[in-house]
Amino acid sequence: MTLEKVNQAEDTEDALRDDPLVSVIIPCYNSRQWVGQAIDSVLNQTYPNIEIIVVDDGSTDGVAGYIKTNYYSTGQVRYFYQSNGGVSRARNYGLKQARGAFISFLDADDWLLPEKVARQVSFLQKHPDYQVAYCDYWCSYDNEGSLELPAGGRLIKGVSGQILPELLAGTVVIMHAAMLRRECLEITGGFKEDLVYAEDWEFWLRLAGMGFRYWFMPQREVVYRLRRSSRSTNNYQVQLCRNRICRYISEAVDPVVLKEALRSSGIESTFQFGLARAYFEQKKYKAGLRQTLAALKTGRSRKAMYVVFCLGYVLALPLLGYNRLEKLVMRLVELFKIKI
Repeated sequence: MTLEKVNQAEDTEDALRDDPLVSVIIPCYNSRQWVGQAIDSVLNQTYPNIEIIVVDDGSTDGVAGYIKTNYYSTGQVRYFYQSNGGVSRARNYGLKQARGAFISFLDADDWLLPEKVARQVSFLQKHPDYQVAYCDYWCSYDNEGSLELPAGGRLIKGVSGQILPELLAGTVVIMHAAMLRRECLEITGGFKEDLVYAEDWEFWLRLAGMGFRYWFMPQREVVYRLRRSSRSTNNYQVQLCRNRICRYISEAVDPVVLKEALRSSGIESTFQFGLARAYFEQKKYKAGLRQTLAALKTGRSRKAMYVVFCLGYVLALPLLGYNRLEKLVMRLVELFKIKI
């Protein structure tokens, strides 16, 4: 199916209804203490026609019994179990079960405010030339319940249209802040299951790179729960995933479109060398070297330092191997607060 056909797909019986079915997919792993609030926030939406798909990703905290006891009688909650495989695999499993014309995701520890679904369905029905609608968000800590602005005020820049450059540069689309047409997922094929971190960023980048249009809705309609006691992020694993994302996007997006977006984003050098590192992970050394040269040809401030870093990386690779070298790089980044 091509992107042009997305805008013709509204002739399905469900899409022509005044209240087309919305599928809200909730991946859940040992989140019994949170998932009830997430489910309740969907059941309490002002929009009437919603199915809730809970995918239990191998939980061991009794969440299955909790959901069956408290929510099966609603008729809106469907529960599925899979062995532990990560959030991307759980979301993909939920997508296979979803029956809605519109799809939304909700992590088990987050929740929605009552008008979120209604406003996004209304917009997408009135504007068939947009495929994704996303909103702003609140933050909340643990069980405190109070709604707070994200650190620094607003993280979302409020951009609409074809937003690939902005996404590359760091525009934030919180996973449960968005709603998208089912056809988007049929064309792009869900989430990359080998990404432990930033799988949502790769997903939004891929959609934007394939030509899907986003619309920003300024209302704060969702709440993102933060954990005060959460462990620090594994920067090494994050970097491996970011390298892979560079490869996935380079494979999915038209080269001309990607080149122009990178020039506009201001991260061309970082992306190009991330792609080189992804090739090195695959042991495609010739491709990695070619991509390193491409990174060095891009304009970047403090060029001399960047050249030293890239060449030093390439020279150290045969001595240390990919994984040991990436760990060393991230230690140096953390120690000296280097931006690469």
